[in-house]
Amino acid sequence: MVDGDLPTGAVTFLFTDVAGSTRLWEDEPQAMGAAMAAHDALVESTIGAGGGRLVRPRGEGDSRFAVFNSPRDALSAAAALSLALHGQEWATAEPIRVRMAIATGEADLRAGDYYGDVVNRCARLRGIAHPGQVLVASATAQMVTSLGVPDGLSLADLGEHRMKDLSRPERVFQLNHINRPTSFPALLSLDRAKHNLPVQLSSFVGRDDDVAAVRTLVEQHRLVTVTGFGGMGKTRLALQVAAELADGDGDGVWFVDLSAETDPDRLAPAIAEALGVSESGDGPGPAVLRALVDQRVLLVLDNLEQILAATRFIADLLAAAPQVHVLATSREPLRIRGEREYALQPLAVGAGDPDVLGSYAAVRLFIDRAVASKHDFAVTNATAPAVAAICERLGGHPLSIELAAARVKVLTPDALLARLDTALMVLTGGGRDRPERHQTIRATIVWSYELLSEAEQRLLAAMSVFPGTATLEAIEAICGPAVGADLDLLDGIASLTDKSLVRVHEPDDESPETRYSLLVPVREYAAEQLQFAGEADATGWRHARFYEALQAPVLDETPEHGYVQERTVIRELHNLRAALRFVQDHGSVNAEAGFVDGTFVAELVQMGSFDEAAGIAERVIAQAKGATRASAFAHYHLAWVHELSARTELGRAEMAASLEDARSAGAASLAAVAAISVFRFAVGWRDLMAALDIASQAVEAVPSTGNWPARWNLDQLWNYALATTLGYVDPERAIQAAIATRDALGTESYPADIAQSCAELGVLLVSQGRIAEAMQQIEPVWALVRGNGLTELERATVVRSLAYVQLGAGRLAEAVETATWACELADQLGVPAYRSGSYTMLADCCFADGALPRAATELEQAIGAVVSAADPLRLGAAEWRLARVRRLIGTADPELLESAWRHLAGTEVQRLPDVLGCMVERAIHLADSDSVEAAHLIGLVQAHRKSFVLPVGVADEIDPLLTELRRLLGKHRVDAILADVADEPLPGADAVL
Repeated sequence: MVDGDLPTGAVTFLFTDVAGSTRLWEDEPQAMGAAMAAHDALVESTIGAGGGRLVRPRGEGDSRFAVFNSPRDALSAAAALSLALHGQEWATAEPIRVRMAIATGEADLRAGDYYGDVVNRCARLRGIAHPGQVLVASATAQMVTSLGVPDGLSLADLGEHRMKDLSRPERVFQLNHINRPTSFPALLSLDRAKHNLPVQLSSFVGRDDDVAAVRTLVEQHRLVTVTGFGGMGKTRLALQVAAELADGDGDGVWFVDLSAETDPDRLAPAIAEALGVSESGDGPGPAVLRALVDQRVLLVLDNLEQILAATRFIADLLAAAPQVHVLATSREPLRIRGEREYALQPLAVGAGDPDVLGSYAAVRLFIDRAVASKHDFAVTNATAPAVAAICERLGGHPLSIELAAARVKVLTPDALLARLDTALMVLTGGGRDRPERHQTIRATIVWSYELLSEAEQRLLAAMSVFPGTATLEAIEAICGPAVGADLDLLDGIASLTDKSLVRVHEPDDESPETRYSLLVPVREYAAEQLQFAGEADATGWRHARFYEALQAPVLDETPEHGYVQERTVIRELHNLRAALRFVQDHGSVNAEAGFVDGTFVAELVQMGSFDEAAGIAERVIAQAKGATRASAFAHYHLAWVHELSARTELGRAEMAASLEDARSAGAASLAAVAAISVFRFAVGWRDLMAALDIASQAVEAVPSTGNWPARWNLDQLWNYALATTLGYVDPERAIQAAIATRDALGTESYPADIAQSCAELGVLLVSQGRIAEAMQQIEPVWALVRGNGLTELERATVVRSLAYVQLGAGRLAEAVETATWACELADQLGVPAYRSGSYTMLADCCFADGALPRAATELEQAIGAVVSAADPLRLGAAEWRLARVRRLIGTADPELLESAWRHLAGTEVQRLPDVLGCMVERAIHLADSDSVEAAHLIGLVQAHRKSFVLPVGVADEIDPLLTELRRLLGKHRVDAILADVADEPLPGADAVL
């Protein structure tokens, strides 16, 4: 069901639920299946007949959720449904019994579902109803009373009840029908349970999964400790779990607030006070034990971190009272036998799309608290990105988010976001009814920080140098000197982790090592302490030198470790960026230059972070005094940024500068790398041959002995350049180079190297008509491109090559699907060269499949990707194809074809197939008006096509065109023209290819 089918604004909800359905499914699964089919049919027909609409299932078992424009209609439908269910004959041994709730209010409709306070309260209202009972919220009852209660129905006032969200009580009404029972037991609200749970003035947002998980732990284990940093929401979560478990059974749920206690001896008296137990002559401890020995009680012990020495009493209590369960909150676990720890994580944050914003818990919390602070606050398309960024900036930390949301009274979201760099100064204040340490986020952090030993404080302060996560090795190298011998570093990290000041990130597919981090508010405060201690610069320099050394030189990695190195750089991007900022801020030109000759900037280019990579390179070039290794690398990275951005002329100029600086600096390996790239960027036959000669000499000049990894990588790069550049000039040499590249790679090599080499070999084999071999080459590539071992830039390159091979093999449906994937990847990257190439490839696939309108659409995308860039070759390649498609669908565009010819005539050898394709299209266009020129063009195509494959569909048009020209000019004249141009160079070319 789409949003357009559902009402918006003030609506009325009807929630239903089958009582005891879990047990029925377990006891009578087959009968229950038939019964629920009958139930569903009754619900659907009754709701529909009553003017309501069913909303998609909400993942709550056998419940249903309907929406009505009119509250009177909702009550009538609920009554009708109740009668229908009562009159139904059920397949189960006992009848299906349904409880219902009705509530009215403004709700937020997104993607076919409703969100908001009224939805939550309707669900809570249903939760306190008995089977067969229909409960009505106060607002709905008032509206219906003013409009007139439907005939045969009445509303009974059941008084105010506290539901399990612990917020304000709700005045509840019962819907009565003259033909249905009106007497039910007391509602299942908190009012019937024994408890002392405090009323919460704010709603509970975003922790439903945590509530379910902790509730399960408490039900299964006798001691559960929720751990997490101050302000993470431990107390609120524990209270919610306690409310869920306060069902009236047992001897009660009792909350013990220990936030003001610092003396461990105060634990037993605090519990006694909560339970109302009078101390006896032997003290509060024995009195509590005696009072609880036979009791079924849940104790919620909140803020135990301040009195951890009192945990012995908890152990004694659990031993003495076997039916007592304890739910504790603490910054660190209690370390008592049988304890189960639940580490509470920050709330999920998300992107700034208003349509999906509400699905992220952190954003929902911000909005809820902002509305509480400023009743007319609403997220709009304009403010959504700022709200999302605020939640991300605060790391999903609930207290920080609540404090930030309270500032919407005086700051717009954009203004608030702009001030978050000084968040500890801006986010001051808070409700006077908060505990003192929660008055501000700073108070929370200071409170936690002051409980640490001096050595732990120094360690925490030093760890603020990491902007994200860090490995233990990095922490030891960078923070160890700040701590000294006063603390074993591993013990210190463990202690800070236990106290929830440090977060632990377990190894996963992305990171094989355990990593550690600080929440943003903690890191900011810790950074202040580092500055106050006068250690900020020393720690910053250790951090910068460590991460500069971490990125290996581009050519110096072994093939086995190349993949590991690139993954390492990706994981450490935050640290590398921070290190670079530090040396820039401290004006160290030499240190800054050290960041361009490693894999850091190269990886930025691979990731498509072009502006960042170019900025670093341009800064190093501007600061260079003469030709240096660093300036050569900077020119090299900048050249690839320009090439991938479809600024080909600038790319060639930068690569030439890289070669010149590398030669001047005596960097032979780098000079060879630059020379290889100049060869790949070559234009025209002479340029290509000259660049080939220079690159060959540069590669040979690098000693075969010495730095083996560098030499191995250089040979691989050279073979890959030969394979990708000579495909239309010397295809056999290109194929042999591709085979050499593939064969030199081991199973431990970087997956992108394997994927690219096999895919490129497949492309070359297809161009020579060796289809079966090509398909065999790409077979192992699919698993690599679907795995996690490639960057998105690498993946986009390989996937496009796979589509080319499939197209050449005639597997058109698969080719269209693969090329579509390549376009999606290119769109995500936003790289002009990749977008243009991928959409052109997709258009070729669609053209071959006969889908001409779609081919035209894809070619328009290809042209749009590079029309504003200095890249005539890619532009011309898309233009002549689009001109062909328009001719075939009856909307010929000669001006577009001429534009393509201007862009392609006499261009680089790598675009020769496009030059020839455009010439065939021009010949078709000129066949009637200038048959001689058309024959001349076809003669050139025939002379220069050699043995490689022309663009899709071009070869098929040559013979029919020749037949037509022979009809117009005569066979002998056409054959003579073809013979005359056999040795003629292509128009604009500087030599015969």
